[in-house]
Amino acid sequence: MPRIKNIKGLILYKSDKRNRYEHIDSLLNKSINWKFIEKHLDDMLHLAYSISAGNLTASKILKRMCSKKKEQAV
Repeated sequence: MPRIKNIKGLILYKSDKRNRYEHIDSLLNKSINWKFIEKHLDDMLHLAYSISAGNLTASKILKRMCSKKKEQAV
């Protein structure tokens, strides 16, 4: 059987907090924020397409995101 290293330290999500799963419910800490995904889906798909098309690298996107966070904090 496959094992997940440090499973107790991970945050695992379920689709809806009202759902109950007999054997794994204690492992599922939080529920998915579907509104957040819906709000940002277009941006996420645009980034995924840009990466797959070779227009952007994932490292460049991360650098931009980190620099914007620093600018916003000032």
